[in-house]
Amino acid sequence: MANATEWEKIYGICCGIDVHKKLLVACLNRGNEQEVKEFGASTREILELVDWLMKNDCEIVAMESTGSYWKPLYNILEAHKLPAIVVNAQHMKAVPGRKTDVNDAQWIAKLLQHGLLRASFIPDKAQRELRELVGYRKGLVEDMTRELNRLQKMLEGANIKLSGTVSDIAGKSAMNLLEEVLNGTAMDKAAIARMRKEKKVSSRLKATDEQLADDLTGFLTPLQTMMIREVLSHIKELAEHIRRLEDEIDRHMDDGQKQAAKKLEAVTGIGENSAKAIISVIGIISAIVVVILALVGSCVAKGLNKAEDDNADQKPAQTVQPGTAEGSGEGAAEADICRIIINNGAAAANTDSAVNAIHVYDPTTEDMDDFVSGAEVPKGTHITVFA
Repeated sequence: MANATEWEKIYGICCGIDVHKKLLVACLNRGNEQEVKEFGASTREILELVDWLMKNDCEIVAMESTGSYWKPLYNILEAHKLPAIVVNAQHMKAVPGRKTDVNDAQWIAKLLQHGLLRASFIPDKAQRELRELVGYRKGLVEDMTRELNRLQKMLEGANIKLSGTVSDIAGKSAMNLLEEVLNGTAMDKAAIARMRKEKKVSSRLKATDEQLADDLTGFLTPLQTMMIREVLSHIKELAEHIRRLEDEIDRHMDDGQKQAAKKLEAVTGIGENSAKAIISVIGIISAIVVVILALVGSCVAKGLNKAEDDNADQKPAQTVQPGTAEGSGEGAAEADICRIIINNGAAAANTDSAVNAIHVYDPTTEDMDDFVSGAEVPKGTHITVFA
């Protein structure tokens, strides 16, 4: 390998920053010259660092992804339109040639100057904020789950068998029943019938009045009553926080993100909140690719199943690539071609349009082609759905 001094310089003026909790060590490379300065980690001192970089016409800044300490620095650099990248420390250490007397900031600056750093993916500010909202909601949902489990244990300790009677212990009917129990109401059949009449208990609840009365008759001490009230209060508070966060997530998502989330919901097993979480992590483009691959995979799978049914008595079909093509039918084992099978009009049960063709990329020829149902390709060709 060539010596570091012989490496081609990609950037004329650049800066490497070693990020610590309360200290930032910055090394500015200007051609063959280096200047190292230390700054604090407060907002005022970060602004001083940015001012210093801009006065020196710095082209780009690189820093390690140290904990969460890099985030305020990155946000301020981004706000001042100063290009910045975040690098994985393991990737940086894997580059050979470092001398023992070179500190981290100098080494980052040298690698950056020669284009030897691999930037980590950092989404734009809007997506980062959406990711924070979705992540916080996820944490609150986990807190809610823990509180519901705690409530369940407390009720079991008081011999109240509510979870065996209602499907959702956090539902409206369950909460209304618990409120009556905590208020000291005798939960007999008459009380249950009254609550049904007042629509405090859902008419869809399958348990009989007698069964509900038996399951809700327990033995509560004053301490248990107090603790259950506290848990219920916390559950209601968490539910309100989650509702407000969901409203804020909807307001924060732009039209493109909302449309992509709707498309994701068309994929089996992905609900509304899961779709929003996926969008917040991988973005719109990657989410659309997920949808296309899922729909094409579903469509082709149905086509293959239909072909297997039609040719149940024939020899098994040959595949070009799992889930994308099958043999040409009769004599497929001896044939030199394979046929693309697409089940036209069966993209998915809950989508508006059918998939009648797929776009594929053939790495052997580097061609992009449109394939319709019945199209033939040489056997053994590796084709990939490109979207």
